Amino acid sequence: MVTCAVPFMASEDSDALTGNSHISLDYSSAIIYVTGTGHSFTFTVDLTHAPSGTTGSNVVWTLNTIGTPAAQVSFSAYDQSVITTTGISATVYAVSTGSIEVVATLNNATDYYASAVVVVKQRASASADEFNFYFQINSAAYSYVTTNCQNLNGTTPSAILPNDYSMDDFEDGFWVKVTKSETGLTGDDFNAQSALVWYLTHNAWAKDIGAYGWINSLLGLESYMGPAVSGGNIWYYWAQYTLTNNGWTFNNTTLEFITEEGSSYIGLIFWGSPPSMVVPTPAPDFPVA
Repeated sequence: MVTCAVPFMASEDSDALTGNSHISLDYSSAIIYVTGTGHSFTFTVDLTHAPSGTTGSNVVWTLNTIGTPAAQVSFSAYDQSVITTTGISATVYAVSTGSIEVVATLNNATDYYASAVVVVKQRASASADEFNFYFQINSAAYSYVTTNCQNLNGTTPSAILPNDYSMDDFEDGFWVKVTKSETGLTGDDFNAQSALVWYLTHNAWAKDIGAYGWINSLLGLESYMGPAVSGGNIWYYWAQYTLTNNGWTFNNTTLEFITEEGSSYIGLIFWGSPPSMVVPTPAPDFPVA
C-alpha cells in the first residue's frame, strides 16, 4: 500500500452545430475579445481529404448564429459587415459579445464542410461576470488511487458523485457555468473561488476548499503521492488550469485572485500530474455562451 499525502504547494468533440464532414479546421473553438488584445483569430481548413484539385478558392467561409446572445464577428478588420469570404484560411474579428459558429464549405463538392465555435468576450482584462468550470476525472488516475492510496483518514478513495452525473460524465469531462447574478455576489467578492464554492455548495457536491482556492478534497478525492519519476513523484490531485486558444495552461495564480474574463475558463482535472509544463490533452472546446 502506498502512503499518500498532500503535496507541498506555495476531448475533443466540437460544440459547433454544423460539425465536420470530410474536411476539418485546425481549431474547433476559439475565444476573441471586442477590445484590447486577442481581437481576432485565424482558422485554416485542412484539405487533405478534399476532392483532387481543390484549392483555397473553393473554400467558402460563412457564419451561423448560435448561443444566447449571438455574437457578431466580421471577416474584415475594417468592415464589420463582411460575413463571408473565401480562401484556405479566414480571420474573424470580434464585433459584439456572445457565441457564433464559423463554417467552411467547398463550392466544388457536396457534403464537404467543417465548423468551429467562436466565443466573443468584451475584454480579456475586464472583470468576469461569469466563470466556466471544466470538471474531469482521469480514469487511469482514479484507478491508481483507488487501488494504491488512502485518504488522510485511512479510508480507500472513492468518488462521491453528485446527482445527475455518472463516472462516465466525469471521465468525458463537462463544463458548468456560474454567473455573477445567480450567486448574488457583488464587486470583488465575485472571483473564481467564490464562484466555485457557490456552485459546489448550491449543488451539494462533497468538498473541502482551502485558503485561496486550493482543493483539499473534491467529490471524496484528495491529493495523493504516486510513483517516483525523474525529478520526484507523480501527484494525483485536482490540478487547476486555464483554457486558452492554445489549450490548457497551468494556473500559477490561486482561484481567489482569478477575476478577469481572460482567465475565466478554468479546468479542475483530477489526474496524475507531471511537471506543470505538461498539461492534459486534448483540451476541450470553449463552451457556447
